[in-house]
This record gives sequence, structure tokens and C-alpha cells, in this order.
Amino acid sequence: MLLFRLTDVENNFDDATFNRGKRYFEEEMVLQAELGPGGSSVHGATLGRRDNQYDTSIEIKKRGDRCTLESFCNCPVSSQCKHAVALLLTILDQHHGHQDRYQAWLEKFSAIHPPKPKPAPPESALVGRFRVAPSLTRNASVGESIVVEVGNCRRLKRGGFSKFTAKQLFNVAAHYGDGWANDDVVTYSRLLLATRGNTWYRYAHLETELDRYTYQKLLDQQLAFWDQPNQTLSQGPAQTLNFRWEHNNDYQLHSQLQCGAPWVLVPFSRPWYINLDDFSSGPLETELSTEVLFCLQRLPALPREQARHFGDTIALQFNEQTLPHPIQTEYRQIEAPLTPVLKLVPSDEGIQSFFWLQYDELPLPKEVTQRPTQSRFSNDHGHWQIQRDNEAELAAVELYQQLQLSEFEHSGDQAPQVASAAYLKLATAATDLAFWQKLLSQFQGPMNQQQWQLQIDPSLPLLPHEIPAFDLIIEEDDSWFNLGLSVEIDDQQVELLPLLLTWLDHNSDWRGDNNPILLHREGAMPLRIANRSIRPVLAILEELANPSGDRIRLPSHQAGLLEQLPRQGRWIGGERIQQLAHKLNHFSGIETVEAPDNLHATLRPYQQQGLDWLAFLHQYGFGGVLADDMGLGKTLQTLAHLQRLKQRDQLPHPALLVCPTSLISNWRSESQRFCPDLTVLVLHGQERHRHFDTLNEFDLIITTYGLVGRDIELFASLNFSLAILDEAQAIKTPGAKITKAVKQLNAGQRLCLTGTPMENHLGELWSLFDFVMPSFLGSEGQFSRYYRKPIEKEGNLDLKKELLTRLAPFLLRRTKSEVAQELPAKTEMVQTIPLPPQQRILYEGVRVAMEARVRELLNSKGMAKSQIEFLDALLKLRQICCDPQLVKLEQAALVQESAKLDFLMEMLPPMLEEGRRVLIFSQFTQMLALIEQRLEQQGIAFAKLTGQTRKREQAIDSFQNGEVPVFLISLKAGGVGLNLTAADTVIHYDPWWNPAAENQATDRAYRIGQDKPVFVYKLICEQTIEERVMELQQQKQALADSIYDKDAQDLGSSLTGDQLLSLFDTPIPQPE
Repeated sequence: MLLFRLTDVENNFDDATFNRGKRYFEEEMVLQAELGPGGSSVHGATLGRRDNQYDTSIEIKKRGDRCTLESFCNCPVSSQCKHAVALLLTILDQHHGHQDRYQAWLEKFSAIHPPKPKPAPPESALVGRFRVAPSLTRNASVGESIVVEVGNCRRLKRGGFSKFTAKQLFNVAAHYGDGWANDDVVTYSRLLLATRGNTWYRYAHLETELDRYTYQKLLDQQLAFWDQPNQTLSQGPAQTLNFRWEHNNDYQLHSQLQCGAPWVLVPFSRPWYINLDDFSSGPLETELSTEVLFCLQRLPALPREQARHFGDTIALQFNEQTLPHPIQTEYRQIEAPLTPVLKLVPSDEGIQSFFWLQYDELPLPKEVTQRPTQSRFSNDHGHWQIQRDNEAELAAVELYQQLQLSEFEHSGDQAPQVASAAYLKLATAATDLAFWQKLLSQFQGPMNQQQWQLQIDPSLPLLPHEIPAFDLIIEEDDSWFNLGLSVEIDDQQVELLPLLLTWLDHNSDWRGDNNPILLHREGAMPLRIANRSIRPVLAILEELANPSGDRIRLPSHQAGLLEQLPRQGRWIGGERIQQLAHKLNHFSGIETVEAPDNLHATLRPYQQQGLDWLAFLHQYGFGGVLADDMGLGKTLQTLAHLQRLKQRDQLPHPALLVCPTSLISNWRSESQRFCPDLTVLVLHGQERHRHFDTLNEFDLIITTYGLVGRDIELFASLNFSLAILDEAQAIKTPGAKITKAVKQLNAGQRLCLTGTPMENHLGELWSLFDFVMPSFLGSEGQFSRYYRKPIEKEGNLDLKKELLTRLAPFLLRRTKSEVAQELPAKTEMVQTIPLPPQQRILYEGVRVAMEARVRELLNSKGMAKSQIEFLDALLKLRQICCDPQLVKLEQAALVQESAKLDFLMEMLPPMLEEGRRVLIFSQFTQMLALIEQRLEQQGIAFAKLTGQTRKREQAIDSFQNGEVPVFLISLKAGGVGLNLTAADTVIHYDPWWNPAAENQATDRAYRIGQDKPVFVYKLICEQTIEERVMELQQQKQALADSIYDKDAQDLGSSLTGDQLLSLFDTPIPQPE
């Protein structure tokens, strides 16, 4: 229960205190309010205007109808203060909140609606005014030199004003003007306090931009006066100043407005004046700042010597019209361009530098740029008037600052006193020479452009010797050559290589810098070489060089780099290497060679070019990467190269061919087919060791990557005429065991065959070339730093072009699209695939059992009654060739190997990377399902068409429209009737012994409307029934047709018993 009411609060506090407390309450300045026990006291805390917190307590004494409220507070008032009122009103609000707040809102609303005429302010004989006067404070600063006060005057009937009574500026700003302070006076008082924190100021200074705005308002309304009430200030025009010297015994500086009136400075940021004749006020038009004007007004009288010093040091910084010299002076006119001067002299602490600006004979300090209008100068030699080039001065000073020097005071003995003396910040006495050489070289261009004058002590070898050209010395040494660079200076030869190597050690980021190269020499002038002429040499040094003394040792296959070097000087020696360099850089002119006589094939034009290229490489002892697309005949071109070398007696040692296991039989059969004169040894299997002693008896040794790694000690001890890597992407990882192994081979020529020389990054290409021609692309780190990182991460197209140019003679790649006109419309290739051990054991077991079974049936039943068993036996053998999982035998389920499926999944990815569209045919739908699983595992999109496919058209369209690159098709569902001209590759996974049916499947792609060459691959397992029937098919087409012609009624009429049994024979393997 409350013991007091609102009327009690009003009765216990005066009106002013109540109103202030009510405003505190409305502004929610009360932080805490609590009612004491029995309602006899109130305690709380209130926030002050300056964020101070005041604690207040109030005792409530109730005697009848009378209520006494006594408050205690730690504010300056201490009792019966506005904080107590705010606290009491907060308690009332807490107990009668909703009703009281609404009642308060109604009162406010009634006060504004309907609108009521504003009551006229109470009549007052006093008027509010502002007094502007000089500060009475001794040694007042420029910002404190003029004060403004607010107060009132009485307007006199006879005109004018009575004496001015000053008031507290803060109180008037708080609207405590007792009727004489109208809204304008209050507003301007508040503006004058705004930049001063609205604190308890009695007066303000005229200083800030807000002060200037307020001052102009006072002038406009004639509310301000100068010192005395009747000297009312008004807005005046802009004025200039006139300075003059009065000379009696001393020299005294005087100034007046252009109208001749005396004046007072108003220290705004742009100076203003007060005219002391008519009390007008306005801005000054002058180059002098407010601070300078303030100081000049306080300049004492000067005796002659001081007056001369003032004129020569102070007045000369301004125009004569602005601030004249105290003493009449004649000026010598200088009409000369600016010359920035840099002087360098030796000292015990290092090289000292002195810098100044100079017009003719007049030296100026660099600080003069801060006074762009100054045109008069003086020194011990007289007085000068010059026409300055401010823009050139600023540029020269900016360039000087880029030298990053540490300045110090100097005596003036070494240079004009106005010069800036300095040492190099980063240098020491020991390194000064090299630092200054580098700086002068780096900045020589802009210094020359600005016409700097360098004054360098003769004992300092700082200015570089320009090298317009240098000599290249070439010394041949078998398959290597040494390259040297020298220049003649003062009749002495100077070797450049050691200097360049030292420079590279400290300038690894030289590629992004086009400045001249500065080569330091101990105790001698540095050498400077144009960047463009030395860049090729730097590239060689950084990437490849194996320096030995003053020469670079390079393999002959690097001769092409010589063409990149400038021919500004002499080329001494190395005629053969120079010719080779020219030929390498004009690669298109390789001579045509004749195909070997015993080559059983006709080379297409692009294949003949490949043979020419291989012969060219061999002639000069180079290796190379043959990177033609799959199907373009890399095997044939290589075999033709070997046959040609044998024919020319250039095959003194065997050629070693390393390939994946799956390609061994293909290389063997292709060599027998195209080059039967070549003696070939397949070094493979557990019995390979028995051939080790007779390796030199063969022309070509075929082995696998795995065996090279396993038998590397043997292979590394032998000499080979050639070392050839097929599917050379197998060594794309430099750190791999097989990569390290093949690089130990000793061969006269090294070749890589691959359709994908680079799959992921340039490091793979480096690995191939590091085998083909070691050091050709430098070390792996050098190549990565020089080529790979700038090309792959920074997109450096110039370096990419440079790399391609270097590789061009040694990498030959033709795509199918490039040689499409030379290709036949259809190219058929048979890929023979060896069976791995477990699959071979399964095949042989079934073959032997089935042969015995068929032989028994023939003897007991005869030919005509044995057809079903015969066909079942053939089916099982064919299924084992496709994949053991197709055979319903217990022992087949244990075999995890599938040579043909693995081969297919190896050949597909590179085909798809080339953009080829592939049809895969099989007559076993279960086989297509197994292929489907492997495609899904590798993330290869495909379509599938079998007899169970319901959305046939959708599957066809997805392939024809390019949505999927692979189409799996069964014989029955897609062997005929389809038009699949989007395909350019056909793979017959399992052979169809009826050639007509096989051709019909091929013709799904090879038909009218096909605009691309079609490649047909037949996958045949080596030493199986597939090879036997292929041989029979070639010998007797009718016999082969009868074997699988399901329309044939009488198999026995087409085959004899011996012919049938011959299908179960195992072809005789070649020696291994």
C-alpha cells in the first residue's frame, strides 16, 4: 500500500525540480526502484546526464492528510532533487501503471489535438544576444583567440542596446532563459556547445566548421556584436589582405584589409576577418593558413639583421604580393629545367648519399615540394626567382623515396646544406656496394627519364658496364656439348656463366621481372645485360644446366635450345651441334626414308612419316614418344623401324620391347605377320631363365613390365640397340618401382609408345621423357618449378608454348580426326589375349575331358548322332574363354581370373578419352551382364540392348544422341536392323564363327551415313578353340559356317571326324 500520491510529490518539490524529475522518469533514467517495509521508504538508483549513477533514499512520513517526503541523494544537490522525483514517479507507475500511463497519454493527446494556438511568450524587455570578443587569456592558442558568450541586453527606446549581461551558455542551451532566450538563441547556444560535449561551458570559442556555420547564422540575424552591444556584426564580402613593413629603428609588419580597414582574425579552418571599421565579417582570400596569419599578427618588431633573416627564410616561402620582404631585394631570374641530383661518396660507415633538387645553380631541399607556390629563394650567393616544375619535383622526390634510405643530419661539407643525407636502410658497410649497384641498375630507367644527375665518387664502381652482346662458345664432346658465354671488357675476356649462376641463386623469381640483369663482380664495375637477350640463357641454367666451371654441360638432344639463344654476338665452334639445333627447330623438314624390303605391309602416308621420324631420331641418337591414337598402327611403325635397322646392319644388339602381359601375343603375332625376318623371343613365364644365355641371338626380345622389375639386374647388365615401352603410361609415376627399373636399361635408342602420354598432369609427361632422354626436361623439381607450376596453376601460356616447341621434335602424335582421310573406311584388328594360370588350367581340364568324350561318341555313335554333345563341348570352351563365371561347373566357380574381361576394361578408358563411341557385341546375355557390372564399377555410362529390353528405342536414342558412349548389344537383339552411325568402334567380345553374322553386327556402325572411319576389334583368347576356328575359318569358309550354322541339318555331312577333333587341339605355342 502506498502512503503517498502524485499530489504529495508535487507539494514536496518545487516546480522546476518536479519538471526535471518528471522528464527523467519519462526518459526512463531510473535504473532501480524499491518500496521499503510498510511503505515508509523508497530506495533506488538513477542514471545521470554523464552516465553517472546516483543512489537515492526517501523517507515517507504520514500525519493525517499531510504527507512529508524527505530525500537523500549522492548527487551534487544531495536533497529534494530531481532524482528523488523520478524515483517516486517510478513507484507510482509500478502500482498504478496502466491507469496512470493511459491517463498521461490522454493528457499528452489532449495537449496536441485539436491544435491549439501557441501561446505568446511572456513579454520581456530583454533580448538575447551573442558577444564576440578577443580572448583575455594570456598566450591563448589560435583556436582560443576568439570567444563568444550568450546573454541579454535591454533594447533602448532611443535606439541601440544597454549593457550586456553574460549568462551561462549551458543553462541557456538547456532553455533556462527566463523568457528572453527565444528559440533561435537556444538553438545557436546548443550548436556552440555541440562540439564541446554539451558540458558546463560559460562561453565557447570560434574554431570548428560547426562554429563557422553558427557564426554565419548569427550574422544573418544580427544576433552577434563585436565586444560592445552597439557594434552589431553583419555579413561582409570576401576580402584580401595587404601586408606592409613600417621601418623606423626596427621593422614592424602591419596588415589591413583590401579596403584599408583594420581587422581581427576569426580562426576558422579557412580564415575569416572582422572589419573593425564597419563590423562586417567574411572569409579571407589568401594562401596563408589561419595558423600562419595568427603568428604573423604576433610578430614582434625586428632589428635589421632579424628582418633580413625573416625575409630570406620566411617571406620567400610565399609570393611577394602575399608577404613582401622587409628589405628591398633584387632577384636573379632562373629559367632552367629541374635537375634532381644524387651524390654518392664513400665513408667509414658505408656509402653516403646526398639528394637535392636543382635549378641551374640553385639547390633546393626536397621539402620544397610542400610549398608549391614558392618562387623566391635565397642562399649565400644571392636571391633567386624561378619558374618551378612542381610535377617533376614531386616525381623526383617520389622516386628518391623508393630507394628506402635512412636519413641523417650532415654538416654540408660533402653537399649543399639543403641536401638530404642518407645511408641505405638494409645495407651494411660490407654490402653497400652490391646494394647500390642493384639500386642504380633497377632505377636507372626512371632516373634517366627524369634527367637525374649522378655524382659518384671515382673510387666507387657503381655504374654498370652495358653488355649489348656476348659470345657463345660451343665445345662438342661425343653425345654431349659444353656451352660457354663470355664478353670482352677492356681487352679482357670475362666469363658470364659463374656470374649468372650467382645471380640466379638470389633471383629465383626473375621470370616476373623485365628489368635488365645486373651481374656483380668483386671489386669491378657490374655488368648489365638486357633482359630479353639473356632470358633464354637463364631458362637453360635454371632448368637444365649441369655447370662445370665456366661451361654448361648439355646432352646433344638439348641442341635445339641453341636456336632460342640470341645471335647478337659471335658463335664460336660446334658446327655440328649448330646444324643439329637448326634441324631440330625446323622439325617439319625430316627426310623421307624407304620402307624396308621385307616389310609385309603397305604403310599409309602418316605411318611412313612415323617411320621417317623414328629414323631421324635414331640418326641423331635421340629417343622419342610415339603417341598416336589407338588403332593408328604404332606397332606396325615400330616394327618397320626395327626391320629397317636390321636391313641396314644398325641392330648390333637385340631390341627390348616391354609391354603389359595382355599384349605379348599381339606383338608376337604382329611381328610374325609384318616382319617375319625378325627373330623374336618372348621372355616370359617360369622357363624364361633358360634363354638368358642366348638373348643376343635374337633381334627382338618381348617381355613384361613385371619381369623387367623382377630381373632388372640381368637387364641392366645387357646392352640393347633399342628399349621400347608399349603402353608407356605404366611409368607415368616417377617414384614407382617399375619406373625406376626401366630407367636403368642401357639402350642406344629409347622409345615410348602410348596413346595417352599425359592423363592427369605434366609430371607424367616428364616421367616418360626422363626415360626417353634423361635430363632433357631437367630434374623433376626443376621441371615442376619451371614448367608444371606456372602452366598448371598460373595458366602461363607463353611457357606452355615454349614447352610444346621443345617437345615437338621428340613427340609425335596423330589423332584419328587428323589422318581420317588416310584411313580406310573400316579397319579390322584381332587382339589375342593369353589366359592367366587359373583360367588356363580350367580351360585345359575341360578341353581334355571334352575331347575324350567326343572321341568316344564318334567311335560309338558316329558323326551324325554326336552333334548335341559336340556343340555342348564347344559351348563350354567358348564360355571359359569369355569368363569362367559363365560355365556351370564347380571348378569354374573357384576361378576369379577373366583375361578377356580385364583386357576389355583396360582398352575402354583410353578409347573413351579420345572421344570414341563404342559398340560391344556378345552372343551371351550373361556376359553382357558381367560387362555391365564392371562398367558401373568404373563409372562408365552405357546403354544395353538384349531380347529382354522393353524400351528399345530409348536405349538406341541415348547412344545415338551422345548421352552414353558405350552400347552393349546381344547378337539376337541387335545383330541386324539397327542404324548406329554414331559409333566409330566395334568390339566383338566373343567371335561369331559365321562371318556373315559377324559382318552384319559390324554393319550396325559401318553403313551409309557413317562419316567416320570405323575400327573393329576381335578379342581372341590365345591357344584356345577361338584361335583354332579362326584358322579353319581362313582355310575353309564353308566349313566354319557349317560349325555354327544352326540352320544346318546335317553336321556330319560337312565335317569329317578328324576335322571335328582338330578343333580340340591346342595350337603349338611359340618359344618363350
